[in-house]
Amino acid sequence: MATYLSPGVYTREIDFSYYVKQISTSSCGMVGVAERGPINKPVLVTSWEQFINKFGSYLQAGYLAYAARAFFDNGGSVLYVNRIAHLTDPTDKSSLTAVKSSVTLKDRRAVAAMLETGTAGTDRITWLARQAGVDGNGISVELVASGTDTPLSVDVTGQAITVNLATDSAGDPAAIADQVVVAIAEKPEADALVQATTEDTGIVQPATSANLAGGQDAQDTLRALAINEGVWGDRLSVQIEDGTLDPATGFNLVIRYKDEVVEVFKDLSMDESASNHVELAINERSEFISVEDLGPLSGTPDDRPATGGFSLSGGDDGLVNLNDIDYIGDPSQHVTIHTPPPTPLTY
Repeated sequence: MATYLSPGVYTREIDFSYYVKQISTSSCGMVGVAERGPINKPVLVTSWEQFINKFGSYLQAGYLAYAARAFFDNGGSVLYVNRIAHLTDPTDKSSLTAVKSSVTLKDRRAVAAMLETGTAGTDRITWLARQAGVDGNGISVELVASGTDTPLSVDVTGQAITVNLATDSAGDPAAIADQVVVAIAEKPEADALVQATTEDTGIVQPATSANLAGGQDAQDTLRALAINEGVWGDRLSVQIEDGTLDPATGFNLVIRYKDEVVEVFKDLSMDESASNHVELAINERSEFISVEDLGPLSGTPDDRPATGGFSLSGGDDGLVNLNDIDYIGDPSQHVTIHTPPPTPLTY
């Protein structure tokens, strides 16, 4: 160590590199706005790729993704991320304004309304509503024969179908069942309402106006929700198909995100007692959705969701009126910076 025995200017250099090395810069916690991911629940991520998978990419609404990328690019390895959204009441976690995207699927109990006119073996025509459901019960059919030497024609007013039967010179009906069926198919307004079929070839007799009957609506059977809140979930869709092993009782559920297949769950059941019940198979396993069986204690094949593709909608990021309190949070509610970190696993 230098001794300063005479007047003068002395320079002393101290190497602080030892002390700097003792300060850990590999672990960090961040609170902010993200595209997706759990809200007010810290998640450990150890790479930029893992961050993208959990929370999405860059957003105009916030800088969390930019900060996370910079952290990992500069050697960071342990990052706890807490996504936030607006709470109308900071002391009440249930006042969260962010909403999960969802879609409610219908079962297979829908029945199309039907009507039969004429006599079997002579001029029987079956009229079946194009769309299943009670709305088909409002469709009416009337067979009219008036005038002489009139051509066959079809008029449609709303849901009322009037078939003007062809007549001969004596004013008697002259149209056969096949001709009426063809006339309905060639009239776009009528064909959009009903499908007419017949196995008879006799002359069709007039019939007073009568409504189709027996139409029954499908019931809500399964709700699919995005795994967490945000408009990102509006880009999810589910495809329902008949089961692979047992098409008569099971069904497959295909999940798409941004039009790409991301998950497939096969041979699911609506039977709560089955090991392949839809909730058991998907919840806690899917990284994109959760499901809720809306028809408990049933489980018949008709409870299965109807086949087809269905898009989720209604998601909300909960960023309107976002303020400083949403970042700071309330200690009593354990939200934002007051949220406890995940409990480490012990073995």
